[in-house]
Amino acid sequence: MHAHPITEQLTDLRRSAGISRSTVAARAGVQWALLRRWEIGEHVPVLSNLMLWAAALDCAVVVQPRVGLPRLGANPVVALAEIRRRRGLSQFGFAADAGLTQSQVSQWEGGRVSPGLRALAGWADALGCELVLVPAVLAAAA
Repeated sequence: MHAHPITEQLTDLRRSAGISRSTVAARAGVQWALLRRWEIGEHVPVLSNLMLWAAALDCAVVVQPRVGLPRLGANPVVALAEIRRRRGLSQFGFAADAGLTQSQVSQWEGGRVSPGLRALAGWADALGCELVLVPAVLAAAA
């Protein structure tokens, strides 16, 4: 069972491209066994590792607002923080509404802690957004 549709998409992309786990793991700078655990849903990657995994397959994870804004191709944490600010939400107010703590939001936005994929997806959902996988060239153009 995959942790998120993005992990399933990355696994399917690797398989359909005929690229070995060893190759993707080497490109991402992680151990083969760790990549395997992500692919089978045994472990959930934190954002920094998710971004490396996507980049190893020439993809990027971006934030796609469901309505009102174009896709944001920056780092997902940066994009979500910008959306929160554009909507006039304080970290404290947003955190309370999203079932998070202000400390978590502050640590993620400040880059002190990399959120796990589930937490990041929940954060995106609370802001009316979703995480999507796109080719890296499209993310750079966003």
